[in-house]
Amino acid sequence: MTVATRRHGTWTANEAGVVAGVPLKSVHKIIDAGLLAGAVVTTGGTRLIGGRGVLAIKLAHRTRSTLTPVVRERMLTSILRSNIRVFRDDSVTVDVAAMEREVDAGRAALERARNAVTVDDRIMAGIPCLSGTRIPVHEVAALAASGESLEQMKRVWPALTAEFVGLASVYAEAYPRRGRPARLSTRGLTKVGATKRLKIRLPT
Repeated sequence: MTVATRRHGTWTANEAGVVAGVPLKSVHKIIDAGLLAGAVVTTGGTRLIGGRGVLAIKLAHRTRSTLTPVVRERMLTSILRSNIRVFRDDSVTVDVAAMEREVDAGRAALERARNAVTVDDRIMAGIPCLSGTRIPVHEVAALAASGESLEQMKRVWPALTAEFVGLASVYAEAYPRRGRPARLSTRGLTKVGATKRLKIRLPT
């Protein structure tokens, strides 16, 4: 779905949150508040954000405590309807172009992460891996989020680099793993939640 939605200029809520740098919960709150009228469609239970909706999400989140609700809604309506570079309302001026550059940077980062990941049924049973390796993306992202250092992770995956860790984190946020996540630790690489408990001892 992600490739198809991108082709048509739309993004899932997860993708939009990553591109805009906004927490997923906030993305849904902005949509639920009706601030993206006309920029959101729901297909098969999935919300898709199109047009300048991702930019509007970023601006809605960034100005949530600085603009009054009325001015904020007016700004978002203007952004969704036209390609304004600056929004002005009485004494309020918002540099829309600067926010758009940040969204472009977020879009480029997500694209780099997508290009760095391979999904192949012949490799690790089809789970997303960093391209050219058997390094599982979501495990790397989970370990990084739990505070594991690159040095610790390299004991398990010597080919891992700091760039790969960053890309894995971006990818995993945009495309969360379905089902109950495994709990892993490079100190023992222990996987919990399966029928059997797998524990691999690392060399000391």
